[in-house]
Amino acid sequence: MTNEELRRKSGRDMEFNRQQSGRDMEFNRQQSGRDMEFNRQQSGRNMEEARRASGRKMRDDMNSLAERNRPSKSLPDIPVRGPVAARRGNAPWGGATPSSSGISGDLSETAGTRQKYPTSVIIPDGGFFAYLVSPIKQMEFSSGGDTVKVNLQPPDYTLVEPVFLRSSHARSL
Repeated sequence: MTNEELRRKSGRDMEFNRQQSGRDMEFNRQQSGRDMEFNRQQSGRNMEEARRASGRKMRDDMNSLAERNRPSKSLPDIPVRGPVAARRGNAPWGGATPSSSGISGDLSETAGTRQKYPTSVIIPDGGFFAYLVSPIKQMEFSSGGDTVKVNLQPPDYTLVEPVFLRSSHARSL
Protein backbone atom coordinates (compact mmCIF):
# COMPACT_ATOMS: atom_id res chain seq x y z
CA MET A 1 0.00 0.00 0.00
CA THR A 2 1.12 3.46 -0.79
CA ASN A 3 1.28 6.24 1.75
CA GLU A 4 -1.79 7.84 0.16
CA GLU A 5 -3.82 4.64 0.51
CA LEU A 6 -2.67 4.20 4.12
CA ARG A 7 -3.63 7.79 4.91
CA ARG A 8 -7.11 7.35 3.39
CA LYS A 9 -7.66 4.03 5.17
CA SER A 10 -6.58 5.62 8.45
CA GLY A 11 -9.05 8.49 7.83
CA ARG A 12 -11.88 6.06 7.07
CA ASP A 13 -11.10 4.07 10.23
CA MET A 14 -11.02 7.22 12.34
CA GLU A 15 -14.36 8.40 10.89
CA PHE A 16 -15.93 4.98 11.52
CA ASN A 17 -14.64 4.97 15.11
CA ARG A 18 -15.92 8.54 15.65
CA GLN A 19 -19.41 7.61 14.38
CA GLN A 20 -19.46 4.41 16.42
CA SER A 21 -18.38 6.33 19.52
CA GLY A 22 -21.21 8.84 18.89
CA ARG A 23 -23.75 6.03 18.53
CA ASP A 24 -22.50 4.41 21.74
CA MET A 25 -22.67 7.72 23.63
CA GLU A 26 -26.24 8.36 22.40
CA PHE A 27 -27.31 4.85 23.37
CA ASN A 28 -25.75 5.25 26.83
CA ARG A 29 -27.45 8.65 27.26
CA GLN A 30 -30.85 7.19 26.40
CA GLN A 31 -30.28 4.16 28.60
CA SER A 32 -29.24 6.41 31.47
CA GLY A 33 -32.50 8.38 31.04
CA ARG A 34 -34.55 5.18 31.06
CA ASP A 35 -32.71 3.98 34.17
CA MET A 36 -33.27 7.29 35.98
CA GLU A 37 -36.99 7.24 35.14
CA PHE A 38 -37.30 3.62 36.33
CA ASN A 39 -35.48 4.49 39.57
CA ARG A 40 -37.74 7.51 40.13
CA GLN A 41 -40.87 5.41 39.65
CA GLN A 42 -39.51 2.62 41.82
CA SER A 43 -38.66 5.11 44.57
CA GLY A 44 -42.25 6.41 44.45
CA ARG A 45 -43.63 2.88 44.65
CA ASN A 46 -41.35 2.12 47.61
CA MET A 47 -42.46 5.26 49.45
CA GLU A 48 -46.14 4.44 48.84
CA GLU A 49 -45.63 0.88 50.04
CA ALA A 50 -43.86 2.12 53.17
CA ARG A 51 -46.71 4.55 53.88
CA ARG A 52 -49.31 1.83 53.52
CA ALA A 53 -47.28 -0.61 55.60
CA SER A 54 -47.14 1.86 58.47
CA GLY A 55 -50.84 1.37 59.06
CA ARG A 56 -51.84 4.98 58.65
CA LYS A 57 -53.70 4.27 55.45
CA MET A 58 -55.59 1.35 56.98
CA ARG A 59 -56.48 3.41 60.05
CA ASP A 60 -57.71 6.30 57.88
CA ASP A 61 -59.75 3.92 55.74
CA MET A 62 -61.34 2.30 58.79
CA ASN A 63 -62.16 5.68 60.32
CA SER A 64 -63.76 6.91 57.11
CA LEU A 65 -65.94 3.80 56.96
CA ALA A 66 -66.93 4.15 60.61
CA GLU A 67 -67.84 7.83 60.16
CA ARG A 68 -70.24 6.97 57.36
CA ASN A 69 -72.13 4.56 59.59
CA ARG A 70 -72.74 7.14 62.33
CA PRO A 71 -76.17 8.74 62.32
CA SER A 72 -76.03 12.31 61.14
CA LYS A 73 -76.95 15.01 63.61
CA SER A 74 -80.12 16.87 62.80
CA LEU A 75 -80.48 20.62 63.07
CA PRO A 76 -82.35 21.99 66.07
CA ASP A 77 -86.02 22.80 65.59
CA ILE A 78 -86.82 26.49 65.24
CA PRO A 79 -90.24 27.61 66.36
CA VAL A 80 -92.51 28.79 63.55
CA ARG A 81 -93.10 32.51 63.53
CA GLY A 82 -96.01 34.34 62.05
CA PRO A 83 -95.82 36.66 59.06
CA VAL A 84 -94.51 40.18 59.55
CA ALA A 85 -97.03 42.90 58.71
CA ALA A 86 -96.11 45.27 55.90
CA ARG A 87 -95.23 48.78 57.04
CA ARG A 88 -94.55 52.01 55.23
CA GLY A 89 -91.55 54.14 56.07
CA ASN A 90 -92.18 57.02 58.41
CA ALA A 91 -89.17 59.27 57.77
CA PRO A 92 -90.09 62.89 57.11
CA TRP A 93 -89.37 64.18 53.61
CA GLY A 94 -89.92 67.74 52.58
CA GLY A 95 -89.38 67.21 48.87
CA ALA A 96 -86.71 68.82 46.70
CA THR A 97 -85.68 72.25 47.88
CA PRO A 98 -84.17 74.83 45.56
CA SER A 99 -80.45 75.38 45.99
CA SER A 100 -78.74 78.73 46.05
CA SER A 101 -75.38 77.47 44.76
CA GLY A 102 -74.35 76.14 41.34
CA ILE A 103 -75.67 76.87 37.88
CA SER A 104 -79.34 76.44 37.17
CA GLY A 105 -80.06 74.55 33.98
CA ASP A 106 -77.99 72.31 31.71
CA LEU A 107 -74.51 73.22 30.58
CA SER A 108 -73.72 73.32 26.88
CA GLU A 109 -70.35 73.81 25.24
CA THR A 110 -69.78 77.25 23.77
CA ALA A 111 -68.81 76.91 20.11
CA GLY A 112 -65.26 77.86 19.11
CA THR A 113 -63.87 78.08 22.64
CA ARG A 114 -61.71 74.94 22.70
CA GLN A 115 -57.99 75.50 23.19
CA LYS A 116 -55.62 72.67 22.38
CA TYR A 117 -52.13 71.59 23.35
CA PRO A 118 -49.59 71.28 20.50
CA THR A 119 -50.16 68.31 18.20
CA SER A 120 -48.02 65.30 19.05
CA VAL A 121 -46.98 62.26 17.04
CA ILE A 122 -46.82 59.08 19.10
CA ILE A 123 -45.17 55.92 17.79
CA PRO A 124 -45.64 53.49 20.71
CA ASP A 125 -44.58 50.26 18.99
CA GLY A 126 -41.32 51.16 17.32
CA GLY A 127 -42.64 52.46 14.02
CA PHE A 128 -45.46 50.18 12.90
CA PHE A 129 -48.22 52.66 13.78
CA ALA A 130 -48.12 56.41 14.27
CA TYR A 131 -50.83 58.31 16.14
CA LEU A 132 -51.44 62.02 15.61
CA VAL A 133 -52.82 63.40 18.90
CA SER A 134 -54.26 66.86 19.46
CA PRO A 135 -55.30 66.98 23.15
CA ILE A 136 -57.74 69.61 24.46
CA LYS A 137 -56.33 72.19 26.88
CA GLN A 138 -59.41 74.25 27.82
CA MET A 139 -63.17 74.15 27.15
CA GLU A 140 -65.89 76.68 27.91
CA PHE A 141 -69.48 75.82 28.88
CA SER A 142 -72.41 78.15 29.38
CA SER A 143 -75.93 78.05 30.73
CA GLY A 144 -78.07 81.13 30.47
CA GLY A 145 -75.74 83.99 31.37
CA ASP A 146 -73.29 81.89 33.42
CA THR A 147 -69.99 80.63 31.97
CA VAL A 148 -67.74 77.84 33.22
CA LYS A 149 -64.17 77.24 31.97
CA VAL A 150 -62.69 73.75 32.33
CA ASN A 151 -58.90 73.45 32.26
CA LEU A 152 -57.60 69.96 31.40
CA GLN A 153 -54.25 68.51 32.41
CA PRO A 154 -51.55 68.07 29.79
CA PRO A 155 -51.49 64.51 28.42
CA ASP A 156 -49.22 61.93 30.06
CA TYR A 157 -47.74 59.76 27.33
CA THR A 158 -45.79 57.56 29.75
CA LEU A 159 -48.86 55.34 29.98
CA VAL A 160 -48.31 54.08 26.40
CA GLU A 161 -44.53 53.69 26.88
CA PRO A 162 -43.65 55.41 23.62
CA VAL A 163 -40.49 54.55 21.76
CA PHE A 164 -40.59 57.88 19.97
CA LEU A 165 -42.48 61.00 21.05
CA ARG A 166 -42.21 64.30 19.22
CA SER A 167 -44.27 67.45 19.50
CA SER A 168 -44.94 68.81 16.02
CA HIS A 169 -47.59 69.87 13.56
CA ALA A 170 -49.24 67.64 10.99
CA ARG A 171 -47.40 69.43 8.18
CA SER A 172 -44.03 68.16 9.39
CA LEU A 173 -45.08 64.51 8.92
